[in-house]
Formats: sequence, C-alpha cells, structure tokens
Amino acid sequence: MNFLERRKILKSISAPDLIPVRIRSNEVEEGKVVILIPKFASRIYHLFSPRLEKLFFRIKLDELGTAAWNAIDDKRNIKEICDIIREEHKETAFDLNDLDNRLEKYISLLYEKRLISFRQLLYE
Repeated sequence: MNFLERRKILKSISAPDLIPVRIRSNEVEEGKVVILIPKFASRIYHLFSPRLEKLFFRIKLDELGTAAWNAIDDKRNIKEICDIIREEHKETAFDLNDLDNRLEKYISLLYEKRLISFRQLLYE
C-alpha cells in the first residue's frame, strides 16, 4: 500500500478509533519495555554474526510508554488503551488530565518510527 492510500485511510478514521498493532519485538528490563529494532535489513548478517545482542538497536521506554506498549494487543483502539492506562495508573506521578492528547501523539510517533502499524492499514 502506498503513502497516498495509507493517508486516505488514516484521514477517514478518527484517531481514538484506530487500533494499533505491534510490528517490532520487545523485551522487559527492570519493569520497563525495551523495543528491539534490527540494525541490518538482511537476515544474512544475523546468521553470520556471533553476537546477537549487538544486532539490535534498543529503545527503552519510560513508564507511560511501557504502559501504552503493554496495552496494545491488536484488538483495543486508542480510546480503550487510554481508559486502561488511566484506570491502572490513578496514583502515579504522571499527569492523567492530558492523557488522551499525549497518548495520541505518542502512538502517532510510534507509527512514524515504524514501531507499530494500525489494523485498518494491515487488513484493507
């Protein structure tokens, strides 16, 4: 699907109704998510390199990012994810009043960096 087709689909759907889908693998370190991005596009490098831990860029997420990443399950839309995070983190330090806007911006950033996609794009 080219850029214009994706853009047309994304403009036709409101942001809270988009369903994010993870397209990168992850690990958990010290209770926070670390997203693994391959350094090389070809799998040949992975076969011949003896040090597997050096083959990935590692992106460490903060508390809100970890909560959002864990809530993405390929079935919930952004509004439901926001409600789950608000319910689970009532007593935490980050501001829950502006959570809707922050989460929409965060998920759009994950999409721009090609860490997630949206179900509407994958199955149309």
